[in-house]
Amino acid sequence: MGTLNPANEVSIGQNERKSTAKQVHWFRYDWTAAQASADAANNVHASVTLTTAAQTITADITQPTSCRCLSVTGGAQQTGVVTINGTDIGDLPISENFTMISSTLIPGTKAFKTVTSIVYPAYTVDATKTCVVGDSDILGLPLMLPSATCIYATYVNGTLEATAATVTVSTTVASANTLDPNSALAGTTVYILGYIYTA
Repeated sequence: MGTLNPANEVSIGQNERKSTAKQVHWFRYDWTAAQASADAANNVHASVTLTTAAQTITADITQPTSCRCLSVTGGAQQTGVVTINGTDIGDLPISENFTMISSTLIPGTKAFKTVTSIVYPAYTVDATKTCVVGDSDILGLPLMLPSATCIYATYVNGTLEATAATVTVSTTVASANTLDPNSALAGTTVYILGYIYTA
């Protein structure tokens, strides 16, 4: 999780009536080059052949290099639901359903630290009965944030991104706090500067 530096804390928001000030806590969070590896459609689980019955896979799963959103790509004409089970950045269990739309890559919205099992459905059409699971370049954030503006800056390979990252936040669901840098991940370092505040 993110580390806060008390030396960076400042008080804001005190008005003439001396209402309670807010404390702003600045933080920096880093992903190594290995953790920010390039995404691919089959990085998590290679192609599986769908059968007439659902399959639960727990072996031959490659764990994400960092907490990040995943993706599912089915074979042509497949429309079943793939369920991915795993853990979030805080090691709590999470799951996400992906509905295949033929051979379209379906991106996820929850950031997985680990994948413990993948439930593949029975095939819907007896043609191109395949499915793969990959990762995406959407990274899981280390904190549950009150606002997307709490991410102040994103640096990729040491360079400040001129276009802000796409940030999704939730104050209740850890896996729903994500960051999609403007640049595609390519195995170079990424770090963010941000803040949180308390009353």
